[in-house]
Amino acid sequence: MGGPGGFWHYDASGWQPITQITGMVSAIYEDTDGTVWAGGYNAIHRYDDVNGWQHQPLNTSMVATIHKDKNGILWLGGGNGLWRYDNEGWQQKPLEYFPQAPKDINIIYEDKDNTLWAGGAGGFWRYDTSGWQRESHIAGGIRGWGSVYEDKEGTLWVAASWAGLWRYGADGWQLIPQVIGGVVKIYQDQDDTMWACGSLGIWHYEADGWQLHSDTGMVWDIYQDRDGTMWARGGKGIWRYEADGWQLQVPLEMVAGYFELEDQYGNLWLSGEDGVRRKSGTGKDEVWFHFDRLNYNKQLGIPNGFVTAIHERPDGSLWFGSVEGLVVYRTR
Repeated sequence: MGGPGGFWHYDASGWQPITQITGMVSAIYEDTDGTVWAGGYNAIHRYDDVNGWQHQPLNTSMVATIHKDKNGILWLGGGNGLWRYDNEGWQQKPLEYFPQAPKDINIIYEDKDNTLWAGGAGGFWRYDTSGWQRESHIAGGIRGWGSVYEDKEGTLWVAASWAGLWRYGADGWQLIPQVIGGVVKIYQDQDDTMWACGSLGIWHYEADGWQLHSDTGMVWDIYQDRDGTMWARGGKGIWRYEADGWQLQVPLEMVAGYFELEDQYGNLWLSGEDGVRRKSGTGKDEVWFHFDRLNYNKQLGIPNGFVTAIHERPDGSLWFGSVEGLVVYRTR
C-alpha cells in the first residue's frame, strides 16, 4: 500500500511498517523475478531478497506509475515527466509538452501491438522508432485522473478528464461528443459493454449510443469483480449495479476512492483519502470493513490517512503505502 507517508505491509503478526522507507509511496510494481519497486516523493525504492532496500533520488516530486514493457524495459511516470531504467539507473526522457502545461506523467499503457502510450496534463504521447511523439489531437492531455484502455476489438480509448472521451480507430482520433464533463475511467465488462465514469456519473454504451446514469453523481472508478458484479466508487459512496440500475451500498462522504485489487481470496480492496476499505463475502454474507482512524485500528498499526497504492505479492501478502509509511498485511 502506498501513500503520502510511506510504505506498509501486513503479516501474521499484524500490520507491519517497512521502516526503511519514509514519506509518500504512491506507486508499487513487482517484477517477475520478485524485485519490488516503490515510488514516492523525489525517490524510487528497490527491494530484493538479496540486497534488501536500495534508494535512488529522483527529480520527479511524486511517482505516479511504474510499467515494464514487453521488451523488459522499466518506465516511470511522475510529477516531473517520464523516466526509463537502464544499467546506469533511472534516466529522464525528454518530451514535447503543451505550452505552459504541467510536465507530469500519470499514465503509461502498452497495447496489444506493444505500442507504448504515456499521458499527463501536458499531453498524450505514443512511442515509436523515432521516440516519443505527442498526439496533438487530444488537446490538453490527461488532466488529473484519467485512463487508457484497449477493448477486446483492439480499439484504444482515452478518458482524458476534462478533455473528454476519445476513441482511436482507422480514421485516427475521434472525440465522443455524447460523453460530456470530466471523464476519468473507461472500462469494458465481461459482456463487452463499454462503461465510462466521471463528473456527471456513469455512462454505458448501447446500440443507440451512450446512456448516462446521473443518480450516482461524481464517480472516480468502476470495476467488475470475478463474480461479474459491477461496482462504482463515487462522491456519494460505493455503488453496485443490479437489474434495476445502480444501487448505493455504502453511503460515504465526498472523499476520493479507488478499486485497487481483488485479492486471491476474493476480497475487494479500495484505497482512498479516508484509508482502506475491504469487501469480503457475497450475498447475505457480504461485509464492507473500513480500516479507519479509530483508536482500535491505530493500535493494530494500520496506516493512517490517504492510501494511494495496494499491491498483492505471490505469497498473498498485501503491501500498502500511506501517509504513515509502507505496511505489509497477510490475510492468512
